[in-house]
Amino acid sequence: MKLKKEIRATSEILKEIEQLPNLELEKDPEFIVDYTKGKIIEDVLRLMEAKSISKPDLAKKMHKSRRFVRNILNGQNNFSVETLVKLACALDSKLSIKMVLINTKSGDIL
Repeated sequence: MKLKKEIRATSEILKEIEQLPNLELEKDPEFIVDYTKGKIIEDVLRLMEAKSISKPDLAKKMHKSRRFVRNILNGQNNFSVETLVKLACALDSKLSIKMVLINTKSGDIL
């Protein structure tokens, strides 16, 4: 039940951000980092709920402390590729990271 509240809260924040007028935020690295972390946290929480995995269970599967997992899910830590891979493996999921070129004139993805 607690995960559902966390998922809902994270989703609501992300929806509010997505509805902001384009104020060049997409070009601000700090904004992009925070937004991307939010999307990753949302994905992790959804997978945890779907697989009925608690935070302590996730910590055990990752061979990390509960505090580490709590800090990740609260957005207090930056994610290394290693951490993302360990999260994905612990949740029996696949990590997909893709970088795409953006047309600087139109903002379209090329």
